[in-house]
Amino acid sequence: MDYLVDSDWNYALLNRDDTKAKINDKLDQLHLAQNIGLSEIDKAIKCCLLNHQEENILNELTKLELEIVSHEESENIDLTAKAVNKYTSFRKYFPEEKYIAFGNDANDIQLLAHAELSIAIGNNRTLDFADVHLDEKEILGYLEKIKWQK
Repeated sequence: MDYLVDSDWNYALLNRDDTKAKINDKLDQLHLAQNIGLSEIDKAIKCCLLNHQEENILNELTKLELEIVSHEESENIDLTAKAVNKYTSFRKYFPEEKYIAFGNDANDIQLLAHAELSIAIGNNRTLDFADVHLDEKEILGYLEKIKWQK
């Protein structure tokens, strides 16, 4: 089974099929962390099961005290502690701040749902509720537009 396990800084990635799991393109683009062995991670923050969308895995995982985000398109499953997501993490450090959120995937749902303005990037149907929908090429133009409205 291919996986990605995040610690507080480094990560353990076992990905034998780069053509199927495109996570390498998104992971640590600035090369600040290291891909270390799974046994070297003493405190896991997040775990992703890559390329495994089988129903029996999801059924078993739902029995556990976990936050589960299933990415149907990439066939990945993200696992974190219950009630730990981008929104709850943001609120931990910014409890009262209003914010604008950008997101492109199912793991952005809670952050977008609570934003003053939610902007979905791409065409992920789970984000149909967002206030604004843009493709990647429209982001800069939209930022310029809202910059002058303030």
